[in-house]
Amino acid sequence: MKTVHLKLFFPKNWNRTKQLEIYHQQELLASVRPNESIVIQLPQEATSIHWKLSHFKNSIALPEEDRVYLLLSMDLGEGFIQPY
Repeated sequence: MKTVHLKLFFPKNWNRTKQLEIYHQQELLASVRPNESIVIQLPQEATSIHWKLSHFKNSIALPEEDRVYLLLSMDLGEGFIQPY
């Protein structure tokens, strides 16, 4: 089994009420809130996980190691949503 330690941060507590959903092969594995840490167990052959937050989604490639540490942070950039 591959162990993934994951922590989620959002700048300025943006979107603190939303949960980031973590998927592997289209199966929901876990949900994580901002500033929360979780541990996920995956099959050894897993090469990536997918995440979704509202309409944002992406994939993260995983290294071949047995233990992986991920720190996720969302960069909002400049724009109209910045003040919120």
